[in-house]
Amino acid sequence: MRIARPLKVAAVGAILLIALMVALGAIQVRFRKGKEGGVPRVVNGTYSFCFVDNGKQYYFEVLGWVVPNSTIIGDYVSLFDYGVSLRGMVLFLAVRTNLDWKWWGSSAYCRVGELYQNCFGGSIDYALRVDDDIFLIPYFLSDYFFWESYKKASEYYGNATSIRLYFEVYNFLGLEEGDIVKIGRITLTPLTYPHEDTLRIYVDYPPPRFSIVIENVTYLGFSGGWHSFNVTLRLRDVGMVVMYSFDEFGRKESLSEEFIPLYLLVVIRDPPEELWVVKRVNSTHYLVAIPTASGHIFANRYHFGGGFEDVWREPEHEYIGSYAPSGKSIWLKIEVYDEHITNGTVIFATPWGQMYEVSINT
Repeated sequence: MRIARPLKVAAVGAILLIALMVALGAIQVRFRKGKEGGVPRVVNGTYSFCFVDNGKQYYFEVLGWVVPNSTIIGDYVSLFDYGVSLRGMVLFLAVRTNLDWKWWGSSAYCRVGELYQNCFGGSIDYALRVDDDIFLIPYFLSDYFFWESYKKASEYYGNATSIRLYFEVYNFLGLEEGDIVKIGRITLTPLTYPHEDTLRIYVDYPPPRFSIVIENVTYLGFSGGWHSFNVTLRLRDVGMVVMYSFDEFGRKESLSEEFIPLYLLVVIRDPPEELWVVKRVNSTHYLVAIPTASGHIFANRYHFGGGFEDVWREPEHEYIGSYAPSGKSIWLKIEVYDEHITNGTVIFATPWGQMYEVSINT
């Protein structure tokens, strides 16, 4: 996932500061010319801006997060030709703009201490076009920084107060290195190396509010060192995109393993990963939150599930992918390593504070 360079504002002397203000003023004056020639499509606001140069408008506006219903997420999957490659839990952001994209991706950063970390990754390349200038950009939960840590996922997916959206467009303002333009909660600054014609757009924006809810957990049995459970989850204001693989007889055989913020709470003596630790119980034992679908040998894993809608390309009848919209219940067959069972019970937890305890009949 691409990480943008951090915005740097250096202290300058009074003369340089005045010169910078004059330069920015000249830019704004130049782009006000011709404004009387038509009604602006977008006005300057908290999350929007519009510049006009010789009668042409250059505008950008964040319209808001959009709940991924069946139509939206189904249309997104249909954009792919031979199998959906961007999968996982997904949200959509509506953006209105006529600017030329320099980078067909986007990022959303959650603040971690004094730093920003990438907690959502967006794809403008696979955005839905609602109108000539409105994009529905899909953003996926990042599994790079958060899948290992229940504490991070809880704080930034459940309790974050703001995030920073990041985009790159062509530098229509002609800003030079050191130039900074601020409008509302938007910051514009050039990226001078290695792309001299790139303008970076940072938007401090409210985070999306979404969650998963554990509706039911059923114990299935034990085999090969793993305990199996059917876990039913309801998606709230978030969707999920997956891929099935099929056997030689055309039957669904397995499900792609995507990051999902579902954890198992266990008290153990030696945690395999420090990031899994939630707290220390005593001098020898720790409460850990074991992640799901991480690829780690001791993590929870799943290879099958249901409740998803399939998308096929017709008349070829080629399978593209499957999805579940917001409000839908899905189920996953989750396997838990035998050493993570304590006193015949397991506790599944989500970053939104829900805990679901299940007894095991052996």
